[in-house]
Amino acid sequence: MMELSHQQMLALWRRRLGFDEIRDDCSVEVFEGRQVNDLIATAMRSWYLRLLDSADTRLLPVGIVSYTDCLSAGRNLLRIVPAANVRRVIAVEAPRWDHPVTPIPYQDATDALNLLKGPFGAPSAYAPLAVDTGHRDILAAPLQLSDAFSLYGIADPGNDRYILDEVLLDTIPNSLKLL
Repeated sequence: MMELSHQQMLALWRRRLGFDEIRDDCSVEVFEGRQVNDLIATAMRSWYLRLLDSADTRLLPVGIVSYTDCLSAGRNLLRIVPAANVRRVIAVEAPRWDHPVTPIPYQDATDALNLLKGPFGAPSAYAPLAVDTGHRDILAAPLQLSDAFSLYGIADPGNDRYILDEVLLDTIPNSLKLL
């Protein structure tokens, strides 16, 4: 895992796009204005956010992420709202659970959510449930407001930091698509 500043990442992108040719046999004076760097920075930021949303989690910084709210959503069911900078929740873990659980997408969770309606087959410490609702929150069971739990995920480190595995640098495009 490597961490790059905005300026370091911008320099990589400029080289990849052919703006910074490294030559020692001549001198070249270039004036391209601030707009080129702004265009590259916008594309660079979009590229990184797409990686945070969809790249292999082994190539990104996964850690404990914060949440802004936690509400009871039914018997032994919590609705957890991750902090705004959290791009993906990878797992929910509670000390009384047998194992951490990966949230399943809401569209695939119909059967699991129906189990919550009855006493049989409901989530337990040995078979916990987490559902990504697709609306920036996670449903987790069995949990109560008084229970301790942790969210593991991928958070955006901010506009000035890029944390990723070096392998992902190969996905930097070699051209910009401009409108």
